[in-house]
Amino acid sequence: MSQIQELHKQAMDLAEAAFTAKLRGDLKQANEVSRQAFDKESQAAALIANQLDAEPTRSVLHRSAATLAIDCGELQAAERLIAIALSGNPPQDIAQELKDLFIKINLRPYLERHGLTFDEEKLRNLTVDKQSNLAKELLRSIDEDGAEYFTIKTTGQSGMSQSGLARFVDTTPAAISRLIDKVRLSDPTVNNLPPCLKPFAGMRLAFAEYSDTKGRVIVEDTFCAAVVEYYAKRSKPRQPRGNVKAQQALRLIQHLGMRVFIHQKTGWNKALTGRQKRLGY
Repeated sequence: MSQIQELHKQAMDLAEAAFTAKLRGDLKQANEVSRQAFDKESQAAALIANQLDAEPTRSVLHRSAATLAIDCGELQAAERLIAIALSGNPPQDIAQELKDLFIKINLRPYLERHGLTFDEEKLRNLTVDKQSNLAKELLRSIDEDGAEYFTIKTTGQSGMSQSGLARFVDTTPAAISRLIDKVRLSDPTVNNLPPCLKPFAGMRLAFAEYSDTKGRVIVEDTFCAAVVEYYAKRSKPRQPRGNVKAQQALRLIQHLGMRVFIHQKTGWNKALTGRQKRLGY
């Protein structure tokens, strides 16, 4: 394993340990371990900073280090990492995420320098209004056990909420969140992810624009299918009988495919959607 890979692996393990400490309520331990994770990931990013053709690994590592820097309150370090990443040739989706991080850091100071009041309540209201409008473009269905499905009316693109996906495979929302972070922050070229998750390394994994009215993230259907396979076949079971529910979920989606399965849940129909568009509703 190369030095970059080893440092990145150590950083991700430390980040997961910090997350676990935070869940336990041990904030001091969480902060200490988060800083260790930031230090390791910064070292990994520095080793590849001058390799401008090493994309998307270069930008993924810098994005990961910048995110960890923000978590640690090291905002100037985060800015430097973002600037270095954008000075290369990052993929478009990663570049957009880097710009979003930069805005997150600088919006308040920018407004304050220009004598403008940063009205957090107004910003929240604007965000809620946008989310409400976007939610109107979604079809939603929820099972009795809480598994939650979404389809974009105009495109048929489908997914599940993180909490719904957790219920679908019988795990916790925190476990799904950690798994998503681990995959998104993994090196797309070389990583230790299980085979079913490897194709998603470094990718966004969730709808870029859409969330429901409560602002919950919607995980894309293709990654949902990979998560089902992971929990059915490869994850360590929480119970002696194994992850029976995940195995049942895998059997459900194997024949139809995840997207068609969700379409059946939400009632999306391509022909009907086309007719609705022609009639203007």
